[in-house]
Amino acid sequence: MLFLGLEGMNEPSNKICFGTGTDRPTFPDQIANDRFGNENTPFRGVKNVGPGQYDNHIFTSFTNIKKPISTKGYVARTGQKDFYQLVDRAPSPTLYQDINRAPIKKSLKPFHSSSNRFKKEASFISPGPGCYEHQVERNRNVQALHSFGGRTKSVPHVDIKCIVNQNIICDNCGEKPEGDFFEYKSKSLCSRCYDYNYKWQEKYNRAYLTSFKKTRDCAFMHEHEGTTAVIQKISDKELKKLKQKEAYLSLYWS
Repeated sequence: MLFLGLEGMNEPSNKICFGTGTDRPTFPDQIANDRFGNENTPFRGVKNVGPGQYDNHIFTSFTNIKKPISTKGYVARTGQKDFYQLVDRAPSPTLYQDINRAPIKKSLKPFHSSSNRFKKEASFISPGPGCYEHQVERNRNVQALHSFGGRTKSVPHVDIKCIVNQNIICDNCGEKPEGDFFEYKSKSLCSRCYDYNYKWQEKYNRAYLTSFKKTRDCAFMHEHEGTTAVIQKISDKELKKLKQKEAYLSLYWS
């Protein structure tokens, strides 16, 4: 009976199925010759398609899927950027502790500098605010002689006078003045006697001394050599500049 059962199992199957014995195309290995078959391509011969056929360990699209892409275009990306976590690669504090320190050489001067720490500043030489005169005369002008149609001539502050053959003696001390002296009509005073009397008013009062005019000996510009002849030392141009300078400075100093 066992032998008969084995013989029944080894019998070939019938070739007729669904009323026919011809080969029937099955999807997806074979497709029908219609529109459904044209739109659905069979999987026959495609070996790299299917489970376990992808090299995910070599090629992957995970980074492209997770990459932020802007909807405004490639150039106008406004999505979130990747922020990488900073890694502290500095050595530990214990690596800086050096037991064997190098010997320290002492410097010749403190802080390696021999210059003075406090520099000497220039003293304030200019006068203070209380040294200036406040009630002074304004609009000072050099006096000049005018003539209609002619040139103006400045009035000199000091009169220059040749005293070679003139016997001029100071009325106070009786000596012959040298250099600058003061003269009024027939009276003369040397500069030393004029300053003394102007300060102390011993012989002349100040109201009388203001009428004296300052006069100068011609020794700085002439040489007479005991005669009335004149040998000029300086030019007329230099003498004119000197008179103008003295006339201007006389407005501020007596």
